[in-house]
Amino acid sequence: MSSHLSRPAAPERSAGLRRAVGILAALLLAAGSTLAIGSPAVADAARSQQWYLSALGIPAAQAISQGEGVTVAVIDTGVTANQPDIAGSVLDGFDTTPGSTGNGQQDTNGHGTQMAAIIAGHGHGPGNADGVLGVAPRAKILPIKLDEQHNAFALASQVVAAGIDAAVARGAKVINASFAAPLDETVHQAVLRALDHDVVFVAGGGNTGQVTDALGTRDKEIVAPAFFTGVLAICGTDRNGNHADVSIPAPPGGFVQFAVCAPAVDAVAAQPNGTYVIREGTSISSAIVAGVAALIRAKYPTMPAYEVANRIIATATPKGDPRLYGHGIVNPVAALTAQVPPAVSPSPWLSHSPTPPAATTPASGNQPPAAAPGKSGAAWPAVVAVAAVVVVLLGAGLWIAVQRRRRRA
Repeated sequence: MSSHLSRPAAPERSAGLRRAVGILAALLLAAGSTLAIGSPAVADAARSQQWYLSALGIPAAQAISQGEGVTVAVIDTGVTANQPDIAGSVLDGFDTTPGSTGNGQQDTNGHGTQMAAIIAGHGHGPGNADGVLGVAPRAKILPIKLDEQHNAFALASQVVAAGIDAAVARGAKVINASFAAPLDETVHQAVLRALDHDVVFVAGGGNTGQVTDALGTRDKEIVAPAFFTGVLAICGTDRNGNHADVSIPAPPGGFVQFAVCAPAVDAVAAQPNGTYVIREGTSISSAIVAGVAALIRAKYPTMPAYEVANRIIATATPKGDPRLYGHGIVNPVAALTAQVPPAVSPSPWLSHSPTPPAATTPASGNQPPAAAPGKSGAAWPAVVAVAAVVVVLLGAGLWIAVQRRRRRA
């Protein structure tokens, strides 16, 4: 099957640049020319360019597990069910569009289909050797369509929450949320419901750039659902295993942390029409880790979701600064085979996420601090009491010293 492998101009980072390229293309076409981004390639070229498969040891991991019996919800722009690399693996899903009776299997944007193939693509052609191979090729995809534009910030929080609830109600054991939504208590409660229903919740940490809204223009920050406790927030790496420029660093202060990181650049993505593009962003990283979660859930079907998350974190390959790498780079083979001590609590790996602020996006330096890992906010009264005692003792000491000086005088 012939196709075109193309590279969008800085996907997920610059809508203005994409528009400029579109205008330039239109001008060139009007002049009788063509604008080619990338080079023509047959479908098997897509497989050969999936560099992260060997970098993460995916073939060895798939010799142990391929995600059999696991349903992964892709909450996104829908998933085109007849795309060759995922055909037969896409279930009837849900469309949150008001008034829609769709099953989530329509994707005019392409983003949801791309994520689905990264998670569960099985390829196509003789021996399935062509096209995109997913991390968990025998997992099933449950498409939950939020919108056509891949812009959850423009949606009501009830719509995002409805998508999460629909995934849980339809039996998803892993949720991939390669999107960013406003920090909102309605969304927060939907995330908590998913976690209460034994779902591994994976979300991209977000891409660099700027956002302009009622709070002004500022650098993008980690938002929902990656912000919330219990969600595996994923950051991105480049081909060398170093921090990818497109990946937002975690802010100082520790009130939100990354779980692990995964490749975020030069990823071959399957388009709904059977062509392929090169993408970058933590959407890719999140989909890869969601696939790893499916591998683990297939091998250990009775393992609780929080233990699956703990296993992913405990076996990550340490890399460096946790603000850039979390606990390290995801290691699928180790996550499937290592002896991992039981988690000490249902959410041992993160303790960020206080109640979300009223603002739709977090402002820099405007978040309350989180309790230290393994501690809850209930420790604060004791801290305040100790501080009060110290202040009283210091005051008493100062009063005694003053009285002594007066007597000497």
